[in-house]
Parts: sequence; C-alpha cells; structure tokens
Amino acid sequence: MKRPLLFVVVLVVIAGLAFPAGGREAAAPEGDVLKVGVLAPLTGVFAGGGWLIVEGVKLAFEGVDYQVGGRPVQLFIEDTGARPEMAIQKTQRLVEREGVQLIIGPLSGGEGMAMKEFADRIPNVTVVVAGAASEDITMRGIKPNVFRTSYSGAQVMFPFGEYAYNELGMRQVAVIASDYAFPHSQVGGFLSTFLLAGGEVPARIWVPFGGPVDFSSYIAQIPRDIDGLFVGLGGTDAINFVQQFKEFGLLGQIPILGGSIFVDPVVLSQVGEDLIGVKAGSHYAQELPYPEFRAFEEAFFARNQMPTSLWAADYFVATQAVIAALEEVGGRIEDQAGFREALRNVELDTPRGPFRFDEFQNVVLTARITEVRKIGDQYRNIVIKNVPDQDQFGPFDPDWYQAQPPFGRDTPTLPMLRQAVFR
Repeated sequence: MKRPLLFVVVLVVIAGLAFPAGGREAAAPEGDVLKVGVLAPLTGVFAGGGWLIVEGVKLAFEGVDYQVGGRPVQLFIEDTGARPEMAIQKTQRLVEREGVQLIIGPLSGGEGMAMKEFADRIPNVTVVVAGAASEDITMRGIKPNVFRTSYSGAQVMFPFGEYAYNELGMRQVAVIASDYAFPHSQVGGFLSTFLLAGGEVPARIWVPFGGPVDFSSYIAQIPRDIDGLFVGLGGTDAINFVQQFKEFGLLGQIPILGGSIFVDPVVLSQVGEDLIGVKAGSHYAQELPYPEFRAFEEAFFARNQMPTSLWAADYFVATQAVIAALEEVGGRIEDQAGFREALRNVELDTPRGPFRFDEFQNVVLTARITEVRKIGDQYRNIVIKNVPDQDQFGPFDPDWYQAQPPFGRDTPTLPMLRQAVFR
C-alpha cells in the first residue's frame, strides 16, 4: 500500500543533542507506551554526525506527535561509538532492561554485521538497520527480524564505476579507504563495473578504522600517474585526509571520486571549499525534486541552520517506514509477525524518493551520482545523474552474486568478474 509521506513540521526546542547512554527522549504519558530504541554514534570517529541521526528520528516522530496506532512513543537513545561490541551491549540493555521490541539503527557497517549475527538471540525484536551498509546484512542468508532501509554500500556504487569509465574517461583509478565492511562494499561495487568496463586499479590502500590516523604514510603510497582516486573515508577521517592530501600538494592534481559519506555535509562544513567539483555515488543529495524533500529540508534547516545529510535522511526514512508499518497493525509491536509483514509491504514517497523493499528485506532505491557545488554560502551535493529502481545486486544475477565471497581487501578481481552471470 503506497501512501504519501506524512510530515507535519513541529518546531520543538530541544536542549542538547549529545545524549547520555540510556537517556530517555520525548517522554510519553503514562499508559501503554510503545518503546523504540535508537542506536547512534554520539562518540568516536562519527560523533560529528551522530547527532544528525537523532534529529532524523525525532523529526519523523514529531510529525505524528509521538503517537502511533493510538499509543504514545518513548525513545531510548543509545551511544554505540560506532563500535560493534558496543552496539550489541546497548541492544542487550534496551531489550533486557527497557523491554524494547523495535530498534532503529545502527550506523556503521561493522555494527550492522554484528547486529545480524546477534539477531537470532533477540527473535522477538525487529531491527531496522537505518544506516549500516555492509552487504551481508541483507544477503547471503537473511534474518527474519532484520530489515534495512538505508542502502548497501555497493548498491549505489555500481552505476558510479561505469560512469567513471564511460563518462569521465578514467582508465586508472587507485583506492584509499577505511578497512572494514562498509568501505569494502563501496569499493567493491565501484570496481565491479569499472573493471568490467576496462578500467584498472593500480593500488588499493586500506586505512585502519576506529582511531586517529596519520594519513601521511598512506598518501605516500598513492600512485601519481592515475586518472582518479576513489576515497572511501568518512567523518573525521575524511576531514583529516583532505587536509593532509592538500599539504602533500596533491589536491587538484589527482581528481577525487567520493564514497557516499566522504561528501557528507559535516565533512563539507570543514573542507567543502577543497572538495568543490568532487563527484560521488550515493542515494541522497542536498537538492532533490520531491515535496517530501522540501518539507524535510526546511524543517531540518530551521532547527540546525545547515542542509540535511544522508545520515539524517536515512534515519528519518527508516522511522517513517516504521511508523507506516505500526499504523498498519494498530501500534501492536507485540505482534512481531504482523508488524514485519506490514513492514515488508510498506511503500512510501520519501525525501529520498520512492521507497520499497526487495525480497531480501533491503530497500530498492534511486542511486545518484552527485557533484559538490557551492550554493550561496553552503556546500551541497547536486545530482548529475539518477539511476532508479536500483537493488543491492546491481547488474548481476542475485544467485551468482551471493555465491561469491563478500567484497574485501582484495576483491573483486577481474577474473572473478569475467565469470559473472548477469540478469
């Protein structure tokens, strides 16, 4: 059942956005409270954007006045620090101590994979992965209680690899990215179509994730005679990389291609001038042609004086999907089977565009190729190409794709891709 995205702008002054672990937000009246857990990185490498997640969830619930199916909603916001073990600990706390049966999150790929592995231990809880984009969350064996409303890393990169070869004329592209599941997926998706088109990757440089990084030794490994550099970094890592890349005198000498979170508005707020013209693969931008986008953008900007981000939009859309499914079952989250069936059938018009799930409980979306531009005094990602109805398998046959090993530090390879089965 397709329904328009309901969004009522409710401007509420909220004191503070760095919530303590277990902090209760939007306290509901006494009664049959519907408890919702939210996993967000309010500390760690993604802390600069973690508060955006909370804003996305709040704006969606404010749109229905924190009432769903006749029940008041209580949010429990937990800081995971983008660490897999912390995501599991906080999930256990939410389920065992607070009695939560619905969790929105987490953000990072490692967390998402940990939640998938943990899902069997919480069969009466539905996890709506609102940010994590590691491939295997929704393939190579799916969990009945795990849905993903965000994207898989490769999903939005399949069109970008082909674009780099065919439209940008690039033949040699090196890679520098964080060494964990999400960037593996993004790099894998990009290289799958880039290599098949005839491109070459002279270097894959992997950077440790989770702590401060001095990029000088990694930048020294980047070949100089290349057509482009794919950068799969985010948060403070992305900012520090750009600053050091500039210090090496390489900014403007080697064209940069961005992963989805490399050009997030939080990054652009610090190094946007240096990234003007950078193209990236994503499913979101700061200019989209939907009334739902305009409503979301206006409400978000009114509260935060900055454009919306991919993270805020992803958690907003996840919450909207949750609300739609809960309304369908009259707010009865206790009926997990009924709720999950309603969630599978949700179709929405959202700030990101049309939304629906595939048979693997992963979102089908419009992939976009964007470019960083300065609009007035703001740096924004502007869409230069749309690829609608993109699922997580790109051009490949789903059975063949899932029979291959997950993307990693050394995959995909051209010999593997030459054996590919296409749709």
